[in-house]
Amino acid sequence: MLKKISSHLSLVDLLHFAYIAFLILLLCCSALRDGYFLWSFMLYVTLFVFLIWLVNLRQKIKKESTYFWLYFCYPIIYLFVIFQSLTWLLPAFNHGALLENRYDPILYAIDMFLVEVHPVLWFEKRAHPLLTDFMYVLYAYYFFLPFILMVLLFSHKKYREMQDSFFILAFSFYMSYIGYILIPARGPRFYLELEPLQGMFIAESLRNFINSLEPNKYDAFPSVHQLINVVILLLAYNYERMFFYVTIPISIGITISLFYCQYHYLIDVIAGSLLAIIFFITARKILDWASGSFREQLLSEDKVR
Repeated sequence: MLKKISSHLSLVDLLHFAYIAFLILLLCCSALRDGYFLWSFMLYVTLFVFLIWLVNLRQKIKKESTYFWLYFCYPIIYLFVIFQSLTWLLPAFNHGALLENRYDPILYAIDMFLVEVHPVLWFEKRAHPLLTDFMYVLYAYYFFLPFILMVLLFSHKKYREMQDSFFILAFSFYMSYIGYILIPARGPRFYLELEPLQGMFIAESLRNFINSLEPNKYDAFPSVHQLINVVILLLAYNYERMFFYVTIPISIGITISLFYCQYHYLIDVIAGSLLAIIFFITARKILDWASGSFREQLLSEDKVR
């Protein structure tokens, strides 16, 4: 059975298997300090087993539209669940760093070495309720960028490009999560003890929405917002050139919102931008290397009619 399943694995499947195994290893290394060890272990094992079942199920489905949604929707769920699970894993794996708040002072000191006035403090003095609303809209818009790109690729029948984009995005997300594990930092809004900026209409609602999506507050370094922001631009430049040009000013606005909304240090954003390029190039090389066994043309126009 395992041999049969392995013959139908995609790169996205392999990435999830490898990352879940990596998280289980980290979990076992911190078992004595993890009050949620049993829950975390059960979650990761369930994700692992469910993925085996899902891969096997895909091969039995004759309706290709159902196959399509199974293939492209489960990574979104896995990315979200694994990110949420870091809330349990981080305190156990990097317990000392969290207790000492070890990395926020270092990141802030790097910022002050780079600039005389911290961007977060500079924007705080120039905040306006309407501008605050707009900046929170931009910050929240980031969550929809990957979906918009995928919808465009799908509508233009660029199925191979869509498949590759899924892998590149998943790879970038998972690699960036390692930064949270190694360098847990809460960001300037907590370290500088800043009061939340007040909007006029929707800033507070959006802030509450964002907080509900990000229960792990040690997610400042690197800035995944900026990392995925840049990856989306790189994907759009390669696969959807018109979307690339339209997205440039929005992406610049998202970058500004990271400081304005008090979520990130300057070095978080710089690191996120550089890592985006590194992860994009690395993922593309993996795709080229896997052009045979694991990168088969899973989708064609006939399969999704």
